[in-house]
Amino acid sequence: MTQEGTHSQPRARSSRQLRLREPRPPPPSSPRVTVVMRANRAKDTAAELELRHALRRLSIRGYRVAPAGVPGRPDICFGHRKLAIFVHGCFWHQHGCTLSSKSLPKSNTDYWRAKFRANRMRDELKLELLAARGWESIVLWECDIRRNPSGCASLVASVLMHTGDQIRSQDLHTLRAGPLGDG
Repeated sequence: MTQEGTHSQPRARSSRQLRLREPRPPPPSSPRVTVVMRANRAKDTAAELELRHALRRLSIRGYRVAPAGVPGRPDICFGHRKLAIFVHGCFWHQHGCTLSSKSLPKSNTDYWRAKFRANRMRDELKLELLAARGWESIVLWECDIRRNPSGCASLVASVLMHTGDQIRSQDLHTLRAGPLGDG
C-alpha cells in the first residue's frame, strides 16, 4: 500500500482496460440486417480456421485459441514462446483492401466511423500491452490469409524459429514481405 502523497510505479494496462467505450449500436434498419450482424463471429472465423488448417499442414502445434489469460486475447497464442497472433477481418479493422469496402456503410455513418476508430485504437492498445510484457505479436489480415494461407503459416513458422533471438521490427517486416508478397 502507498501512503497518501507518495507515488507508486506506473502500472501496465490490464486487459480489462482495453475495453474502449464504443457507441451504442443503433436499432437495425431491417430484420435482414439483424440476421447478417448476428452471423458475424468473434472467434473461429473463416480466416482463423484457414490459418489454423495451414499451421497444421506445417505440423505447427502447441497453440491455444483465444486464451483468456493472455492480455489482448489474441486469436492464436503460443504462450510458451510469448507469441500472439491476431487475425484481423479487413472490414472490421478497416484494412483498406478490396475486402474492407473502403466506404462506410450507407446508414448510421457516425456510428460506424466511431466503431471503426475504436477498433483501431483497441488494436494498438493490445499490441502495446503485449510488447510491454515481452510478447511478440503478428497481425495477419483476412485478405492475406485468403490469398496465401500457406505463406501466412510460413511467416508464423519463421517467427517461431526466431522468438528467442529478439526479432527486430525490420526483420519482422522482411519476414512479412517474404511469404506474402507486397500485399
